[in-house]
Amino acid sequence: MLYMNGDNNLTHEVLYSLDMIETVGSSDDINILALVDGRPGVDHGYGNNWDGTKLLYITRDTRIGEINSLIEQYTRDVRLKDIHGHPYTCRYSASMAIIRGN
Repeated sequence: MLYMNGDNNLTHEVLYSLDMIETVGSSDDINILALVDGRPGVDHGYGNNWDGTKLLYITRDTRIGEINSLIEQYTRDVRLKDIHGHPYTCRYSASMAIIRGN
């Protein structure tokens, strides 16, 4: 499980790292989830659709220069809330990873 904050001047580096993680991807033995927050309104070489926060299930993809993993959840509001309306926390992230793994 990864938390990648790219809502700053490091967006390209965050997306490039995510792109490299996709070259391995999830498998039958391991699920890789990434919560990725991008910077709105700017094209960072990976398209301009990174203006919100996405929870991605990382799939294997050897194409460099594009992110193709499955979007599990998306919000324009970077202040995600859990199912009870509480702020998104590491604990909630872990529970999402466990649920996805079952």
